[in-house]
Amino acid sequence: MSRSVEQLFLTKSAQALLENSDKSPFLNLSQYQLWDIGGLEGLQLATLLIGDAVAKIAPFQSLDVIFTGYQYSALRLSDGHFRLGLYGELGQYGGLTFAQTITQATEGLRVWAKLGNEKSGNSLDAWGCKIASMPYCAIALPQSTALKIFAHLQSTHRLDELPPNCAIPTHIDGISILIWRHQLLSQSIFELHTSIEDAEAIEVKLINIETYAKTSTQYEDS
Repeated sequence: MSRSVEQLFLTKSAQALLENSDKSPFLNLSQYQLWDIGGLEGLQLATLLIGDAVAKIAPFQSLDVIFTGYQYSALRLSDGHFRLGLYGELGQYGGLTFAQTITQATEGLRVWAKLGNEKSGNSLDAWGCKIASMPYCAIALPQSTALKIFAHLQSTHRLDELPPNCAIPTHIDGISILIWRHQLLSQSIFELHTSIEDAEAIEVKLINIETYAKTSTQYEDS
């Protein structure tokens, strides 16, 4: 059930930015943004931004669409509520920036809503959307690293059994977290969303488990 679509191609420079130079287990998300799209016409806006395919995915399922060194990842949280992961800035590759893309899409939605209003008498506010930068921190691990860590992690779910292009809300040490398995620039990853104030605690926990797992493997090999 792969929903990663390479519409154009990846650039080596874009892929190289994902790697951390300090040997951290985490991927470099300095080029990554999280946005939430909701409201009565959240689905219509997500469709304008990404395409009709978003209407076909169920809650807590996702799809990834790759442009030239740039990616949209759409996670559906409910009927009209989407979390949008944006990697890179499309404007660097000759296209619209995300701000310009949003403006263009919302203008298209306003035209569509205006036509509907003329027939139904509803106000534009009733057809509106909410677009917000999320107050969450995203932490991403390559799939192979994540699976080794999850084998030693106490969680409310078997995280290794989470299918690709799916997400699940869970807890780690009592901290609420959403874990999303998908692809980032064609690399299979696990992406963790938690509050900004809890992000450091989660990172320390994962680093400690990774260190323990490496030490255990070295001890068994010896």
